[in-house]
Amino acid sequence: MAMRALPPGRTGGAALAPRRRVAHDRAKPLQSDPMRLNPELVAYIFVTLLVLWSAAHRYAPVAARSSEAQKPVTREAPGGLVGCKTGYIYDGDTVELICGNRRDRARLAGYDAPETHEPGCAAEATLGARATDRLRVLLRAATPAMTDLGTDKYGRRLIRLRLPGGEDIADRMIAEGLAVAYDGAQRIDWCARIAASGGAKWLRP
Repeated sequence: MAMRALPPGRTGGAALAPRRRVAHDRAKPLQSDPMRLNPELVAYIFVTLLVLWSAAHRYAPVAARSSEAQKPVTREAPGGLVGCKTGYIYDGDTVELICGNRRDRARLAGYDAPETHEPGCAAEATLGARATDRLRVLLRAATPAMTDLGTDKYGRRLIRLRLPGGEDIADRMIAEGLAVAYDGAQRIDWCARIAASGGAKWLRP
């Protein structure tokens, strides 16, 4: 029996499927996006800025106060402390000092007058009221020359006032029996002082 010739590419049995070529996608290296920031770097920058801001906010006021304390104050000048004037009279030795928009309680240097806000006795209150009225009259009559002496032990501005003729207001108040000399140490007991003198020296009209 004669064999039938098979067509080219055929073999006996089932026909073989053509071999398919499988395409393999090779992994491409990832390229970093220059516009994308590293989260760790962002966190580090944020924390650094926060620390710097906190330090500046904490220490800036201290530096400002230090520079203000070192700034020289305006000293005595003809007609008074430049830009300053007296305002409210609290008592015989304490006034309001007005310098522009700033208002301070100022203690007058060189003397001590009786208390009026918390007097130790009625006699001290009476003499304190007279001293307050007298200081008010002196400051209303003429603008005194002022010398800034810094602050006293209670943090109040300490100033010296001189009348137009050059007389210290402290000397005037002491001479009129409305005050005693005072250098910032222990204040006297006004009630005891008035009682010891019989009140004649201190309470005469």
